[in-house]
Formats: sequence, structure tokens, C-alpha cells
Amino acid sequence: MIREKAKALADPLGTDFKASVGWLRLFMKRKNLSLRKKTSVCQKTPEVAIPKLVTYIMHLRRLQIAHKFAFSNIFAMDETACWMDKVSDTTVDFCGAKSVPLKTSGHEKDHFSVILTGRADGKKLRPYIVFKGKGTHLIKELQNIPGVVVKFSANPYIVFKGKGTHLIKELQKIPGVVVKFSANGWMNDGLMKDYLHSIIGSFSFSKRLLIWDAYKCHISQATRKETDKMKLHTATIPGGCTSSFKYQMLCGMLPSKVI
Repeated sequence: MIREKAKALADPLGTDFKASVGWLRLFMKRKNLSLRKKTSVCQKTPEVAIPKLVTYIMHLRRLQIAHKFAFSNIFAMDETACWMDKVSDTTVDFCGAKSVPLKTSGHEKDHFSVILTGRADGKKLRPYIVFKGKGTHLIKELQNIPGVVVKFSANPYIVFKGKGTHLIKELQKIPGVVVKFSANGWMNDGLMKDYLHSIIGSFSFSKRLLIWDAYKCHISQATRKETDKMKLHTATIPGGCTSSFKYQMLCGMLPSKVI
């Protein structure tokens, strides 16, 4: 960005300025600048989480001994937010600066959710993607992406085919992916029920175990009722322990190739 700005300033002057990598390195040295990372508050695992983790792993082990789940019937899922305009963690600032702020475009909070699921035998199941709104919101978000012009036409030559609603239908037709919409872009009880049936499966002759965190729609009464109906065992990771917990730590239940 610095090289592009310098070149733009030099071009009207008619100089043969190249804005090379070597010039950038010397410029940053002269101005006492460096590539810095955004500062953040360091979080440490509280000591109270260690007994919770030990108890949880022992609980999983007891479940495995009691029910003898096959690796193909043990599932681990997690949700993550993907941002429409993710802010970079690095910027140019003065050497030694203790606080490194980052400028944003104002769309850094616009997001969609991706739910990833893996089985203990190493198989990765279909991603479950949740966009914000009823679909039309997605079109507006695409059109708000800075530096990109998004339009719709009757043919796919420009960007997307159709008048916008066609894009929603096309997203839902992508093979190997489930696309849904919610009011805020997060999972809810209704979508959780749909996830359980479309990703985990409505029925199985074998006993199954689903491992997930303590997100509110995972432990709600509606979800518990649905998992009971499906005869699906669940094991909820204790609150505050998700970041410290690795699915490979399931006390020998999961092989190392699981996600």
C-alpha cells in the first residue's frame, strides 16, 4: 500500500520513480516504521478449568466403555464465524509503539457462520453454513464489500446470474454444502434441529455420540428433546474449556487423524 501511494504521488511529477522493495525497506527504516501486529489482551487458562477437563475426559471414557461407540459413530462439531471483511492483524506503525490500532471499513462485524463436523474415523461431513437474514440481506452484504462492484444480470457474464434471489437458490444447490439463513447469522434451535437431521442423520441402528461445546442452542430443551428422539448421545464440553480442549484428547477414543 505504501509503494502504491508513493508511486501515485510521484507519477504527476514525471519522475522515473519505481517504488521498489528496496526503497520501501529504506523508507521504513528512515521513518522508524515496522510491520506490527494488532495488540490484544493475553488470556490464560484458569486453574479451575484443569479439573473440569480431567472430569470431562473421564466422562467420555466411561461413555465409550458403556456404549462401545464405533469410530464411525463418534462425531465432533464446532461453529466458527467467517467475516465478510476480515481486518488484517498487521499494519505499519512506529517501532516501539505499545498500542497498535487498526482502521476498518465498517463491515468487519458482518459475518456468516460455518459449522464443521468430523467423525472419529477421519471422515469430514458436509459444512453447514448460516447467512444472516432471509437471503436478501446476503445480496446487500455482497454489494457492500469495499473495493468490489457486485451486480446481477440475466446471464453470468458480469458477476452473478439472475436478479439476486437466483444467487440464494444457487448457494443452496452447491453440492457437499448445506446453506441456511437466520435472523442474526448464528445457529438457533430450529437450525440445530435441521443440522442434526441433515448432517448427523435422523436414524441409525448403532449408538452414536456427538461432542460439542456449551453454546446455548446445543443445550436448550428443544435440542435435548430432539437428540433424545434420535437416540443420539451428546457430550458437552464444559464452559470456558473449549479453547483448551482438543478433540484428539478424547482419552484414546479418537484416532489422531480426526479434525
